[in-house]
Amino acid sequence: PPDEESIHEDAPVVQTPLIPCQKPFMPSATIEEDEGAPRYLHWSQKGCVTARAEEGGLEFAFEVEHFAEGLARTKTTRFVDRRDFTVASLGKNGAVFGTEGQEDNENAPSILHFRPLDAWARDAGWSATLPPGERVQVVCAGDDFVAACTSRDLIRIYSTGGVEDAVVASLGPVVACAAHGKYLAIAYHGGIPDSEGRQHVQVQVLDVESRQTLNGNGTRLPLQPGCLLT
Repeated sequence: PPDEESIHEDAPVVQTPLIPCQKPFMPSATIEEDEGAPRYLHWSQKGCVTARAEEGGLEFAFEVEHFAEGLARTKTTRFVDRRDFTVASLGKNGAVFGTEGQEDNENAPSILHFRPLDAWARDAGWSATLPPGERVQVVCAGDDFVAACTSRDLIRIYSTGGVEDAVVASLGPVVACAAHGKYLAIAYHGGIPDSEGRQHVQVQVLDVESRQTLNGNGTRLPLQPGCLLT
């Protein structure tokens, strides 16, 4: 019989499935169910932004409804643009839009566009073009600023007048962002999901006016295994 010490069985290898991190998303936005059908880019107590492709797909129609305080009726504005804005957010003084662009095509860069609510002429507002290879992922609008989180883990903050006030590195890949008044909240991945499928998402709150953080590196969200931020 073989010596007992020579008998050795390898322990079974347990492979933990790789659980992907949640991708960036725009809160309250909807997906395009049918080609040419309108979809919501933004919906909040401030108002909503809808988008749809015009016939032929060469132009896109956008409609902004602003639920202004003190006004009995909703202010609705429509415009047509050749740029396919895929994300948008409505703030106190205007709406910010972003195109995804093509990462490998220098002729199709990612673009950020702001349109003030008090001037909706065809050429109103301002636009900013991101460097080649950098794409807008999520946007939000505060009272006097707009922010765009990009594929290079950067947070670009602009005044509503079009001045780029700051470019800062996020603490991790961004999941979503939101703004209120002078505050900017960034939800980001603080690490990879654990073996139980629990996403490691933290939220950092910034005071844009004073350029300070209100909660350090952020507060971890109590997401349960298999749950995503919505």
